[in-house]
Amino acid sequence: MIRLIVRWLILAAAIALAVRVVPGVHLHGGVKNLLVFAAVFGVINLVIGTVVRVVSLPIRILTIGLFSIVINAGLLELTAHVNSTLTLDSFGAALLAAVVISIASAVLSAITALLT
Repeated sequence: MIRLIVRWLILAAAIALAVRVVPGVHLHGGVKNLLVFAAVFGVINLVIGTVVRVVSLPIRILTIGLFSIVINAGLLELTAHVNSTLTLDSFGAALLAAVVISIASAVLSAITALLT
């Protein structure tokens, strides 16, 4: 249970970083809305993202995994439409935000793995 909460907080921190550094990504509200958005994004990523990743496996192999960024951007766009606390000005902003979220999540996960 604690591991799930830590992963949720890491995702929320990564999204907060993307909001701060990526132009065209806007969060409406405070920390509570950020945490809710991170939870919704995590659920959508788990349920829909898993299916999309399995179906798109051939194209991900052909692009050496780069299509995963497009998938993550699409899932971010979908979550922004489902939960209106985050708005994205364009798909380009979603792509850049997906890259920032992926890198920040990986770095923060590695740091927490070293600390535990």
